[in-house]
Amino acid sequence: MAPGAAHETKRWPVAHWQRLVGRLVNHYDVVVVGGPGEVALADDVAAAGGERAASAAGRFDPRQRRASESRCTVSEYDTGLMHSTAVGTPVALFGPTVRKFGFTPYRARATILERDLPCRPCSAHGGPSCPIGTHACLTEIEPDLVFESVRRLPR
Repeated sequence: MAPGAAHETKRWPVAHWQRLVGRLVNHYDVVVVGGPGEVALADDVAAAGGERAASAAGRFDPRQRRASESRCTVSEYDTGLMHSTAVGTPVALFGPTVRKFGFTPYRARATILERDLPCRPCSAHGGPSCPIGTHACLTEIEPDLVFESVRRLPR
């Protein structure tokens, strides 16, 4: 999984990632990926999974990182990594942006999880904080919903 995002408004809460990892490790081994600036985040998320989760953030050159990202199952959408849906990320979390802006997974089998809220879209590119202070577009996507989406994926 890839919990990083360049803009705060595109970040699913760390506690949600941790809850998801806590559930996933009962069924899967989990690897958290990201760039050099996301090592602490990836380490925090992976720690929720104990021995069945590991952080690989910041450990690869760009080519290796793209290869590892091609194996990702879950990420926020419209981040650098989620553009890798072209190589396989099947569960996408949409927050402040919407599909009509052209930020959609390239693969037909991708599951898009998003909330239908009157405040969406608030931004095409994200920003430092939610304009109305709720961040509901992502906080209301519950880890259990993401977990069930992952469980429905073909193995």
